[in-house]
Amino acid sequence: MLAIFATTLIAVQTEHPQKERLYHAEKLLVDEDPKVKVIPFAEIPQYVDKIYSDPWFKERYKNPKKPIIEKGKFGNNGYSTGNRIGFPPVGTNINILHEIAHQLTPKDMHGPKFARVLVDLVWKFMGQDSADRLRKIYLKQDVNWLQKPNGN
Repeated sequence: MLAIFATTLIAVQTEHPQKERLYHAEKLLVDEDPKVKVIPFAEIPQYVDKIYSDPWFKERYKNPKKPIIEKGKFGNNGYSTGNRIGFPPVGTNINILHEIAHQLTPKDMHGPKFARVLVDLVWKFMGQDSADRLRKIYLKQDVNWLQKPNGN
């Protein structure tokens, strides 16, 4: 029993205090950005393949392992766990990029590294205007996103 309890404690990750602010920032981006697109579940695997096949992505993230895509188990919420990403029946490109950012920053749980990776993914796969819009929203929502220059 003790071994199971200890394993459970190790597996539990604490959410970052800015999680709700980051979620709100993403909602504002969805409401404001014309480049946010609705993507039905059947098309999500192709979108993820496009991202993981991109030369910039492979170089920047050192050939990350592509996750297994599955139908979500939690209603309209997406999730990332281990090497799996779950999506609802319909999502948006920002939802997909959000879950990929989790794959790339598994220990940051909506923290500054996660937020920075999301900005970079938005820049690459939605464009400069969308990334600028997300950065401005982050500033207004007090989301820390490691504002280091990275060439974008």
